[in-house]
Amino acid sequence: MQKPILGRSKGEIMKKGSFILYADAYESIRSLTLAQKGQLLDAMFIYQRGEEMPEVDPVVEMAFSFIKRSFDRDADKYAKRCEKARESAKMRWDANACERIKRNAKHADNDNVPYPDTVSKISSDNSDEQPGALKGKPSKCSEEDWKRYMKKSEQFLTWRQSELGKMVKITTSTILNGAKALDNLVRVQGFSEESVLDNVRWGAGDSFWGKQIRSLGSLTKKSSNGDTKYINMCASRMTEKVNAS
Repeated sequence: MQKPILGRSKGEIMKKGSFILYADAYESIRSLTLAQKGQLLDAMFIYQRGEEMPEVDPVVEMAFSFIKRSFDRDADKYAKRCEKARESAKMRWDANACERIKRNAKHADNDNVPYPDTVSKISSDNSDEQPGALKGKPSKCSEEDWKRYMKKSEQFLTWRQSELGKMVKITTSTILNGAKALDNLVRVQGFSEESVLDNVRWGAGDSFWGKQIRSLGSLTKKSSNGDTKYINMCASRMTEKVNAS
């Protein structure tokens, strides 16, 4: 007559393709006969495969119960790691998740401004008298949006230069590229302007992304994995949030 191995059902077994044996477990099986140790080895493999096994020697079953505890503990840890990895992967490929960061999170520090107070006040002067105000504007971007993107791009560069010094250069080209990146993320890719600026503010304060994102133009550049820096930055933020929960 067969009976299930003590513990999880077949559907609950984590089939990882491998399992770990710890050296201190030998103390619980040292005194077993070779035949009993053979039964115990079968029991370990069968348990990991989620199958059933014939009844075994009571001494073997007792020894296995100690080893099974470490198997179950490792399986639980593995399941949690897999869940975190799935969440990270989901957020990585679901670009809309980047917008949900702003909707679901509240910041204690100045929620609605993209940059520190010293440079966050957007000028109301959008007059056409500004030199080069419409230079480089994508044809489908409105004049109003373009002037705002240009202003925010210049403000971001000013802020980053104050933080990083000579690593950041404020030129007509970098301002234009930043405005184009904002237009692409908002109008083409469909992110909200608020969420983009909020994620950028987070990235600028991150130990890694703070040096990667030195201008808004860098947001739409491709990283080595094929995704843009903006998507990878959002994925990092979501991973941090999942790990903190």
